[in-house]
Amino acid sequence: MVGQTILNYRILEKPGEGGMGVVYGTRDLTLDQMVAVGFPPIHLSRSEVDRARSIVEARAASALTRGLQAGSQSSVLSQAYPSVSSSVS
Repeated sequence: MVGQTILNYRILEKPGEGGMGVVYGTRDLTLDQMVAVGFPPIHLSRSEVDRARSIVEARAASALTRGLQAGSQSSVLSQAYPSVSSSVS
């Protein structure tokens, strides 16, 4: 995925991966700043309940880190591109 563009995010690096998913370092092409974008593993994004929980958690994380602009966007991306989430898990 490094080198690809998804929505307005250019994926630059993959600094982390674990049981809760994959995190990428990206550049927001609209805001021209670095942000982190995370994709949950497929087993955490199969049901509507799990997706809704991910959005709540992302919004809570975003409220703590407003300057990063990453929290809620990561869940939105993982829902907009479920095939991407499954290919990296």
